[in-house]
Amino acid sequence: MVEKKKADNVLLIEKAIFHSIVDEGLSLIDIDIRYSGNDTFVTIYVYAEKLDLVNLGKLNKKLYPLLEELSFLKDRLNLEVSSPGIFRKIKYASEFLTFKDRNIRISLEKGLTLEGKIENYENNTLSIVDKDGNIIDIKNEDIKNCHLNG
Repeated sequence: MVEKKKADNVLLIEKAIFHSIVDEGLSLIDIDIRYSGNDTFVTIYVYAEKLDLVNLGKLNKKLYPLLEELSFLKDRLNLEVSSPGIFRKIKYASEFLTFKDRNIRISLEKGLTLEGKIENYENNTLSIVDKDGNIIDIKNEDIKNCHLNG
């Protein structure tokens, strides 16, 4: 799996908000930035076992002032805080541990598709448990793409 490279502006946002997210007991999954005219749309994806709209709204209010401090967002910011969704495309290897015990669908470079529950990720190897209880180890470089599967 080729990991998505984080843009400089994403790294600046991540640095500004990371501790606030962790303090809330959440994991930072991803940050998307889109530009339209004079507006900048920032979507921050966070994860926790139990995440609801009330928590997302509170986090939005907590993060907004932190992001307004960043010069490239001043007077242009439109912020959305969201869950990653039940069919999220995995972009970063670190997500395998965040989503441990979640169902996943993996397309391999060789054309094979696997489904199972994330068991572990270490040494660039993903371990999943298939529906029959078999543990399958998959090297990172053999993964074409993968998604959460519900």
